[in-house]
Amino acid sequence: PAPAAPDTARKDPLRFVKAALRAIMTARSINFTYTRSNGTLLPGYMPNTRFFGLTGSGAGPAPGIPFILGQQYTSIEDLDRLYSLASENRWYTTQSQYLNTPLSSLLNENITARTTLEPFRGFNVQLDARWQRTRNQEAYYRNAVDTSFATYASSGELVPFEDSHLAPVQAIGTGSFSTSTITIQTHFGDLGANGETSKAFDRFVENRRYVQERLQAANPADARTGATTGLYSYNAQDVLIQSFLDAYHGKSSEGYEAKSFNPFGVIPLPNWRLDYNTFADLPGMRDLFRTFTITHAYTSVYTLSSYTTSSSYTQPAGQPGAGRPYIPEFGNPQLPYLRNNTGQYVPYYVVGQVSILESLTPLLGVNFQTLNNVTGRLSYSTSRAVALNTTNAQVTELRTSDITIGLGYAATGLKLPFRVGGEQRTLKNNLQARLDLNIRDNTTIQRS
Repeated sequence: PAPAAPDTARKDPLRFVKAALRAIMTARSINFTYTRSNGTLLPGYMPNTRFFGLTGSGAGPAPGIPFILGQQYTSIEDLDRLYSLASENRWYTTQSQYLNTPLSSLLNENITARTTLEPFRGFNVQLDARWQRTRNQEAYYRNAVDTSFATYASSGELVPFEDSHLAPVQAIGTGSFSTSTITIQTHFGDLGANGETSKAFDRFVENRRYVQERLQAANPADARTGATTGLYSYNAQDVLIQSFLDAYHGKSSEGYEAKSFNPFGVIPLPNWRLDYNTFADLPGMRDLFRTFTITHAYTSVYTLSSYTTSSSYTQPAGQPGAGRPYIPEFGNPQLPYLRNNTGQYVPYYVVGQVSILESLTPLLGVNFQTLNNVTGRLSYSTSRAVALNTTNAQVTELRTSDITIGLGYAATGLKLPFRVGGEQRTLKNNLQARLDLNIRDNTTIQRS
């Protein structure tokens, strides 16, 4: 037989370009937002404000053109300079021993990334990632007072020393943090048959051993002072938080590498929502339904509700502000080196509670409207809130599941069953009636 003729059909040289364009066009919208707001509080400021927020003084307009134009003071050193400026120009109260409000630098940052995808007609995917932090730095600048009994007995009030020197500056940092994350890998099949045991909590207990061993090996002693070895217990804050995060993200801490605790160090991961709304166009469905939508949504948010910096840590010798309170801008790069009276390391960031709030609302939902205007919905939702209290190493878990069944009817051009002014009236408005039934089950479990 004659050999087969070679295939001379030319392949489309643009097929890869078309495939790439198709993938790119899947994204219907992309939105990225970063917002940052700063503020500075100057309590003890005495001059009266007049035109444009300024007031005249012998040393120039108070509180200064840069301050009015929005100059920010983002560190303790900056607050020092602001205090010195106000004090030298006599803008600052001479009775600062009574001040209970600190000079403050305020920061709020928000990052939001959102995209909408449509892989094929009628199937919409929304991805949403969020990251938020607040950070406040506060310092008290107050006159040192004579605390001797004789001085107080004679005056009956707080009397500054004659040289009006400052008391040691007390500075602290406070703030909070939250970010979107993904913890669905431990949501299902986690509870035991009795509803009380938890695989994630058991992993949390196991992870503490790994994290404690790594931190202890990486930070055996204080290299600055040569002090004896400090200790990390299984209930140390840095051990608990890292073990908690790994466990409820479905990971073992066996491969954990020791590092300093950064309250802002969790990377944001996207949450999602899925909608499919073309079922009504399928054969056999279009004769019954006007719309038929299937929905699924997932959100999970990790939150560090609040932190306070330890005032025991100071700037190291040889650096600007040596001996002053140490408050870094974005996380502390060093492992703790101070110890309490029991030999335990004192964390730089003192955190009371971290939590994960997760919900599938709905896990699966159906909404429809028939051709004769009957509406209905059926959805099953589940959620959990898991909180770690670092003071007593207790984990509290609240689980909720609910089923919603709803039916309704939408009528247009409704005729009233009675006459108005001798006439049968037909309403131009739409009438909607709806009946919903919701069954919810809540379970709260505390583990330690």
